Amino acid sequence: MPEYVWLILAGVLIIIEIFTAGFFIACFAVGALVAALLSYVTNLSFEWQCGIFAIVSVALIPLARSLGKRMQSDKIPQAGADALVGKTAVVIDTILPRSTRGQIRVDGDVWRAIASVEIKEGETVAVVSVKGAMLEVEKTERSL
Repeated sequence: MPEYVWLILAGVLIIIEIFTAGFFIACFAVGALVAALLSYVTNLSFEWQCGIFAIVSVALIPLARSLGKRMQSDKIPQAGADALVGKTAVVIDTILPRSTRGQIRVDGDVWRAIASVEIKEGETVAVVSVKGAMLEVEKTERSL
């Protein structure tokens, strides 16, 4: 009859895992399933079943951590103007310091641009950040 206890425990742990982040609780659910299987197949005492449950559960924790790290993405995909940061652009209207009249072309779109130094038309710039509806740029070595 202990196999039913292990199956109920595994079911409860799986339900808890559904509502938590990571795979930590899943390790114990798998341990409970292994203990239930051994309880059904063999005549191991309840103490041995508990020991196997503990060993399997603890052994799976490093595996679950590595799986969780592989699935976790530190890089958040950017959208809109934020996706332009780091891209190269061409100045199509001279950018003057402390002026918002300069323009650049990046990925086929025209954007207003600001910079701390004067950058002439035709020069290549790198997008550093987004400031409202404008892109802050820095001069690069390469020009077109």
